[in-house]
Amino acid sequence: MRTFGIMLRALGIVAAVEILVMYFLEFWGLPDGLEKSLLDALLLVSLSGPVLYFWVIRVMAQRLSEHHFQEMVQGVRAVVWEAEAAPLALTFVNRHIEDLLGYPASQCLTEKNFWARHVHPEDQESVLNALSGAIVHGKGCESRYRLVAADGRLVWVRDQVTPFTGTGGQRCLRGVMIDITEHRRAEETVQESESHLRDFLDNVSDLIQSVSPEGRFRFVNRAWRESLGYREDEIPQLSLFDTIHPDQREHFLTLRQRLLQGEPLQNVETVFVAKDGRNLTVSGNINCRFEHGKPVATRGIFRDVTDQRKAQKELGDNNRLLTRLVWELERRNKETTLLNEMADLLIAPLSSVEAYGIITQYGQRLFPVEAGALFVYRSSRNVLEQVAAWGELWAQEKWFGPDQCWALRRGKLHSVKDPSAGLLCAHVGTAAAAGYVCFPMMAQGETLGVFHLEMAPVHSPETEASERGLTEDKQRLALSFAEHIALALANLDLRETLRNQSIRDPLTGLYNRRYMEESLQREMFRASRKQRPVGAILIDLDHFKRTNDLFGHEAGDTLLREVGNLLQQQARKEDIVCRYGGEEFLLILPETTLDVLQKRAEHLRTAIKALHVSHHGQPLNALTMSVGVAAFPDHGLSAESLLQAADSAMYRAKQEGRDRVVVANVVLAEDLPVTPSIGPADSRIVLGTTRNSSSEPSSRR
Repeated sequence: MRTFGIMLRALGIVAAVEILVMYFLEFWGLPDGLEKSLLDALLLVSLSGPVLYFWVIRVMAQRLSEHHFQEMVQGVRAVVWEAEAAPLALTFVNRHIEDLLGYPASQCLTEKNFWARHVHPEDQESVLNALSGAIVHGKGCESRYRLVAADGRLVWVRDQVTPFTGTGGQRCLRGVMIDITEHRRAEETVQESESHLRDFLDNVSDLIQSVSPEGRFRFVNRAWRESLGYREDEIPQLSLFDTIHPDQREHFLTLRQRLLQGEPLQNVETVFVAKDGRNLTVSGNINCRFEHGKPVATRGIFRDVTDQRKAQKELGDNNRLLTRLVWELERRNKETTLLNEMADLLIAPLSSVEAYGIITQYGQRLFPVEAGALFVYRSSRNVLEQVAAWGELWAQEKWFGPDQCWALRRGKLHSVKDPSAGLLCAHVGTAAAAGYVCFPMMAQGETLGVFHLEMAPVHSPETEASERGLTEDKQRLALSFAEHIALALANLDLRETLRNQSIRDPLTGLYNRRYMEESLQREMFRASRKQRPVGAILIDLDHFKRTNDLFGHEAGDTLLREVGNLLQQQARKEDIVCRYGGEEFLLILPETTLDVLQKRAEHLRTAIKALHVSHHGQPLNALTMSVGVAAFPDHGLSAESLLQAADSAMYRAKQEGRDRVVVANVVLAEDLPVTPSIGPADSRIVLGTTRNSSSEPSSRR
């Protein structure tokens, strides 16, 4: 049975080899005669036995290799060569030798001693020794040497050589040669740079060291060796902890872990131990270099500060006092600068939101460890609202009454240093975690609000003990801050009042004609840029003069105010409602199509008609209105033409019987697509006539 098994395995091997050879024949191809001879040989061997079969296969593989080797290596992007070992003579070289040296492959094969003649004289001995060793020991070798090209330039190559036995049994060499000239130049540049760097570091007075992750010194400069008393040949045997003071080792281990995690360390101070036992206090910076995500070296630059530390210890008290005085002076200068900056910004024309943002920003800079809030009276004067805040406030009230703050009730500063024993304001309640102070803000004889400042808790880790609590300097700063804010808010209210007076109609509170002109120009510029429509609704109250005649001008003013309120209520947030003049009103509706514009006008006409107004208990006449509707760009490409189209439509509504909406149906021809603009403020052209349109109620029709 065992003999039978061996025979089966042998037959299996024979079959496998037959399949392998058939695959090579199919893939590589051979001349028909040679291929037939090989197949016949396979059949004979399969009948003769495995031993003879394997010998035939070996010969076939060698013939196939020789047949295709030269053709295959022609596409390799390197110089591939073969040579007989004794004497060294090239038998094959691929075409890339011409790219490398400028010699054709044929010249390399025919020229006697080509290789020896073109290897640089300084490299010939080492190259020949390497090749001889490969032949003797039967092992491959790698050489780097210079070749002289046809144009005289030197070419550095890396030659990977492998010995093999030729078909005739002779010893041969096969090599793969790659051009490494640029790589060699880069290496020389790096070596030169390293030499310069080492020379530079050796002439630096600071102590420089490089340590491996295992704690062994990789490099120390001359100043390091001279300061610690070690010779250069002693450095490789030293460990990092041989030079660290025993009291500093645990701390240094912690620092080393941080370094290995990628954290650079600045101003590290430690104590080195010299070879003779002296202690050197050094200070410097340390970082860690990583390659492929792994630490390879920690690098430190230190300065010997032993003498300085001794002097600092002797002068410590005086220095701390001086430092404190300088810090106080710098802090006061900084506070003064910030207060002046804030005051300058608050003088500029601002909205309330912008002013509160500036107050918040500078409050946080002036009181970085405290929390603060600004509360101002609302227009009703019965409640204060939080308008600015910074820090983590533990007083969470956003609104409170004037009677809930002791500072407002007493009209002066209210300070609480100890929440457990002080008189707390109601808006603070029992949430006080530390002291606080409230400053009433007064300007021009009027109380505008209160500035609330909370002290940092005593256990707060980010503040020093001298900065906690309400110090005299901090109270002075907070008072100055509150005074600046009060004056700025008073000026802001005054500017807002003056601005409203300049753009608002005093009777109805709607925007006046001046603001309308600016707004219409702005909206038409925006509409032209975005290719969006702009609508205009011009309203004229019908028979308004009759109301004046029957009930008096005071009743007419009441009627105009009610109409203004109604129009304002019906308008969208982005719409602009203006009193155009007398009993005329104009609505500017951005991004509104003509269909929507007409529906809005009809809705307003219906709402006005349903409006019931009484004056001193006496009902006034029912109202109707005539409405003209025009839209950009359908009825005008400029503000003037758009208003003229709406005015013409409004007059048509009156001519057709009043109490109706008429859409402009005439597109005004314009010479050029001019930018949106309107005519003089005192007149406008309507159908060839000039009509007064002052915002004052000079005529009521």
